[in-house]
Amino acid sequence: MKTAHLAALLGLLLCACSGGGTVSVANRGGGSAVPATASGASSPVSGNGGIGAPSYAAAYLNLQRDRGVFIQCDGQSSGQGAAASAIHDLLVHTGTSLNDPGQQARAVAIATVIGTGSARWNTSDGAPPSQAYLDSLKHPVKVDGHWPVDPSIYTPWTIHVSRVVRGEIQTTQITGYTQGGTVGGFTVHACPPTAQPVIGGTFLVWFGGELTTGAMGDAPIAQPLIGDWLSYDPSTDTLKTANGPVVLRDALAGVPPG
Repeated sequence: MKTAHLAALLGLLLCACSGGGTVSVANRGGGSAVPATASGASSPVSGNGGIGAPSYAAAYLNLQRDRGVFIQCDGQSSGQGAAASAIHDLLVHTGTSLNDPGQQARAVAIATVIGTGSARWNTSDGAPPSQAYLDSLKHPVKVDGHWPVDPSIYTPWTIHVSRVVRGEIQTTQITGYTQGGTVGGFTVHACPPTAQPVIGGTFLVWFGGELTTGAMGDAPIAQPLIGDWLSYDPSTDTLKTANGPVVLRDALAGVPPG
């Protein structure tokens, strides 16, 4: 872990590298890669799209020419080097409250992976965005008071929730989405999670914004982005991190309800 634990946790947890890395566009014709600032899928960063407007990595894509993007995150993810105190601080800012300006996730749960599926774009119908739409992101405008979601590819994971640690989840089975995957001839190589999800594995899972809208706050959890996965051993209440085990009850000590 090259930076302070909490900074890395807050910077990289929810949008699979929101603001935490760079995007390189791979060209079919062997031309040079086009670098762009990573904006993440649901939380575009402020940039040169106009005064107060976000900047979008996808604005620089040409789906007829480019074969994919590589997102680099300095080898960090939310569980690397995480101590109980750092996970505690992150949990404090996780929940469905609209009153927390530092909200990092809408819910955290202990869950077991029961299935996966084909990758899709985070458009409303899962299809690739049009080139006209990508080009329009160079000068984005709000729609119904909200900035557009930065197009990217996500892979679905169906999980069974056995315990809600923070926030509210209305069902015990839900499909969440992690950034990365291939649709057609285009691949998004995303930042790796702390633990790679596998069917049958049990994890502590963070739920971020909605896949197609980026909605946070107290928006119902229907198609959530999964910000990170930490391997969890229910027999010992222990999370696996790069710097050793963390007991979940220690990380939760003093975390207020919510």
